[in-house]
Amino acid sequence: SQGGHAALWAASLSRGYTPEVKLRGVVAFAPASHIATEAAFLKTVTAPSLTPLAAEILRGIDIGYPSLHIGSLLTPAAVRLYPQTLTTCLGGLGSTRSFGGLPLDQLVLPSANIAPAIADLTKNDPGKLKIGAPVLLAQGLADQTVLPVFTQGLSQSLSHVGDVVTLRTYAGATHGSVLKAAQADAAKFLK
Repeated sequence: SQGGHAALWAASLSRGYTPEVKLRGVVAFAPASHIATEAAFLKTVTAPSLTPLAAEILRGIDIGYPSLHIGSLLTPAAVRLYPQTLTTCLGGLGSTRSFGGLPLDQLVLPSANIAPAIADLTKNDPGKLKIGAPVLLAQGLADQTVLPVFTQGLSQSLSHVGDVVTLRTYAGATHGSVLKAAQADAAKFLK
């Protein structure tokens, strides 16, 4: 998700950084998008499966925008675990002794105003990027991290701003297994 997101942004910025290089195409596997919509899940989803990733995203916001005081938005349980986001990778954060044991709706305080954080996240949404080269979006239909409906919407948004987009979906592929499922299509596209 983050790699696909970064690929889209890098492609959109390439003309400014390397005008001498002609971008011929970009492949993005299950890229993060519709970030504001997903952030709304913070206070409603009870499952802990997305809490580790959400905690890492909050740490990123905290580093990028310290004036938002993200720590003040966290529940006491999340405050105790929050230092782990500086030293532990996502797999470790997924442990039941870490954020993997904390339901997503218990990450931020119910009274927390998360609107400023969502506004900053929205600035990073790739939905209105002008890529200037063909785009292949690869999405697993069994993905529970980047939901297929969001990648479908991203495809439509990018097409609407004039990008040439191909969306390929893979039945049974998850967020991790889409890389293997889409390998042949990605290689063909890039070739």
